[in-house]
Amino acid sequence: MSLFIFEPLSAKRRGRSKWQRSRYPSDRCHFEDLARELRNELSIFRAANYDTYVSSLSPKNRSLWTATTRLLNYHSIPSPLLRQDNSWARCDEEKVEVSHSHISSIFHPFPDTDPVHTSQVYEYLDSPLPLSLPPRSFTPSEVSFIISRLPNRKPPIYISDIPTYPTTHMATFADDICILTSHPDPLSVSESLQDHLDNLHSWCKRWRIRINQSKSVHLSFTLRRQSCPPLSLTISRFLQPTMSTTLGCTSTKGLLGTLTID
Repeated sequence: MSLFIFEPLSAKRRGRSKWQRSRYPSDRCHFEDLARELRNELSIFRAANYDTYVSSLSPKNRSLWTATTRLLNYHSIPSPLLRQDNSWARCDEEKVEVSHSHISSIFHPFPDTDPVHTSQVYEYLDSPLPLSLPPRSFTPSEVSFIISRLPNRKPPIYISDIPTYPTTHMATFADDICILTSHPDPLSVSESLQDHLDNLHSWCKRWRIRINQSKSVHLSFTLRRQSCPPLSLTISRFLQPTMSTTLGCTSTKGLLGTLTID
């Protein structure tokens, strides 16, 4: 401890001990003056230490990165939940019920366009399980640990039956999909992509998934002046920009790209 802090601290302790023994108003005033002097010295000491710490941060030894990560790792306190009768949800059961009512009133499934497929899904879910040993129990913390080790901490999505196409390549990451194909003829390229999109659109309708067309683009990688014919989903055409950014990777029409890691 610094000498400038040790001396006021010792004086404050002596003044407090003297006032507790005598109970004189003058001793109390003297004790309060010593406590105020100690608070001022502590404020100056903390400010000087913080200035020294900030000036010592450097991007070369990862100290600046560690400090930034510590500042951004802030967990906000969840706000209390209000029930329909204007009372606060206190126990876990009441909080779950309020969350269930709120989410069910906002999120609604898309309309069923394939009743046969929907009935098959319900029949499969309601069918009895085969005789086997019960699965190993797991806790929410184990699920959170597995998700935290995934790239970008996104939960996996089960899409084993997503349609593919012989002349295209498809890459998926979480809820992002990228379809690639190549051919010397621009018309053949668009035909392959359009056929794959049509199959993908039918699959999405069957599983009640809606494609966000405002975030979907059609980017042609070529050095020629001629571009590929536009693609469409139902009656709307995809945008054909000269540059697109996906998962931190920015690609341009001239086969140039940059990678930005957040």
